[in-house]
Amino acid sequence: MSSYLNIYIPIKKEDGIEERITLIEVSRNNDLYQAFSDYGFCPYGHENAEELTSNKLRNIYASLREELDNTNRSIINLKLYNQGNQDTIAELISTESYANDINDTMQHINILKEILANISEKGYTLKYYID
Repeated sequence: MSSYLNIYIPIKKEDGIEERITLIEVSRNNDLYQAFSDYGFCPYGHENAEELTSNKLRNIYASLREELDNTNRSIINLKLYNQGNQDTIAELISTESYANDINDTMQHINILKEILANISEKGYTLKYYID
């Protein structure tokens, strides 16, 4: 069974029915999904969707920053102790790739923060959930 992170803008119609503009719908193998799942305390199911606040985005970003800092320290250690060992080289390449993925996810969080700031000025919010 697939699971998806959904981020959307809720739009209230005059009749009180909520429609939505979906911004993001990514599966569990996506790094953004993993960040929200690991650090965002995601609600499950559309009926439990919560507002995605700038504070929540800052917390996810800070957790990713900490993870990136730890990963960068690991990269430094691997480079210091690499003696041409093939296992160490493979681990270094994998760890550097992981650091790049974290960095990309942090950039996506920054984009979401910008979107949230822009739509908040117009009276809209973001909501999110995993389904």
